[in-house]
Amino acid sequence: MKNILALVLVISVLLLSSLQSSAQVNNKGSSVVPEPTEFFLATITSPEDDSVLAHAPLSIGLKFPQPARVVKLVIYTDQGNLVNIGFRFNPEPANEFNWPLPTLAEAKFYTVEWAALPPNNKIENGKFRFDFGAGAEPPSKAE
Repeated sequence: MKNILALVLVISVLLLSSLQSSAQVNNKGSSVVPEPTEFFLATITSPEDDSVLAHAPLSIGLKFPQPARVVKLVIYTDQGNLVNIGFRFNPEPANEFNWPLPTLAEAKFYTVEWAALPPNNKIENGKFRFDFGAGAEPPSKAE
């Protein structure tokens, strides 16, 4: 029963996340980008966003200012190829999370997308990008 409730929670959060992450539109039909929250601004990612590393990272991490539940963690290449990192929802809130990575193939850059539920239960979404190896450039230059 506990596993079923956890699964229902994850599915509900992912549905809410997809609704909240879609662009909001004002009454004039223009897209409105929501202001980053204090929780989002205080979140630390590893590697840092737009970083260039000498070697592929062995793990990725998130450090939150308050205990939170990570409900989504996806990593993919610049070409959209998903990397299986074996992410599984853990209902226990924590301030810090780390996940080991498999060997990463060369790519222009990698993007990590995450979603978390902080104590206020309002979904927080974020992403960070990185590149590594000889000739690596900040992912922002690849746009």
